[in-house]
Amino acid sequence: MPVNPFRATALHPATWWFLGLALAAIASLSSDIAVELGVIAAAVFVMLTCREHAPWSRSVRFYLWIGAFVVSVRVLFRIIFNSSNPADALAFSLVPIDLAGIHLLGDVTWQTLESAAADGLRLAAIVIAIGMANTLANPKRLLKSTPGALYEVATAMTVAINLAPQLIESLQRVRKARSLRGRSKGISALRSIVIPAL
Repeated sequence: MPVNPFRATALHPATWWFLGLALAAIASLSSDIAVELGVIAAAVFVMLTCREHAPWSRSVRFYLWIGAFVVSVRVLFRIIFNSSNPADALAFSLVPIDLAGIHLLGDVTWQTLESAAADGLRLAAIVIAIGMANTLANPKRLLKSTPGALYEVATAMTVAINLAPQLIESLQRVRKARSLRGRSKGISALRSIVIPAL
C-alpha cells in the first residue's frame, strides 16, 4: 500500500504561519549569505513538498520571482549608488557620474557586491518565508479557528492575505485560455490578460 505524501492540511494553518514568521525572523536577524540561502532553501523545500492542489497553493513561482527581483534591484541600486572603499578589492569599474554632490557608478568592489547580495537575500528570504506560510495555510481553516472576538479582524486579514494567490490563479487561467485560443503572449497582450482577471 503506497504511503500518501504529507500535505499542508495535516497541520493547523497557524503552524505554517508560526514557521513562516520564525524563518523570516531568522533571516532578518542574520547578515550571513549562507543563512539567508538556507532559509530560502528550507522555505522552498517545504512549499514544494507540502503544498496542495488549491488556489492558495499555486503561488510558489510568484514568490520566487519576487525574491529574485528584490535581489536584482538591491544589487543594481548598490552598483548605481556606489560608495565603496578604495582599499577594497575591485570587481569592475564603470564610468563615474558626478551630479552636484551625488556620485553615481564608479569603481565597484567585491565587498560592495557581497553586501548588496546579502541585503537582497535577506529581503528575499523574508518574502519567501512569508510566501511559504501564505501558500501552505488554508485560509478557511485559519478563519474557523479564530476566536469570535477577533472574527472581523481575522476576516479582513484573510481576505488581504489571500488576494495575491487568488489574483495569480485568475491571471494563470486567463493566460491559459488565451494560449488555447492561439492569441499572442507578448507585452501587448498584457491588457487583455489583466482586465478579465480583475
